[in-house]
Amino acid sequence: MDQVARILAIPLSQQLGQTVIAENKGGASGVIGTSAVLTAPADGYTFAVVFDTHGVNQSLMPNMPYDTKKDLLPLVLIGTSPIVLATNASSEYKTFADVVAAAKAKKM
Repeated sequence: MDQVARILAIPLSQQLGQTVIAENKGGASGVIGTSAVLTAPADGYTFAVVFDTHGVNQSLMPNMPYDTKKDLLPLVLIGTSPIVLATNASSEYKTFADVVAAAKAKKM
């Protein structure tokens, strides 16, 4: 997300006629950076550029310092990115169906 934010900062800076700084506050699947945005003054100068983990963090980390749905407002979808599930070539799992079957059989 750091690269995306830095790429966006250039045209945004030109359109706004002022400097736009992309500050990377990584860690905890975006929770650290998002928390920084939520504690910044609500003056329109601080925004978060987040990845897809942002949408599932609440279910994976029940003690997050904010509620994604209540405390944040999505403004624009910038893009999408493919995600691949991969394993070692010598693994017994050759297809996603193999993984699902193993999970259902509590083999994993």
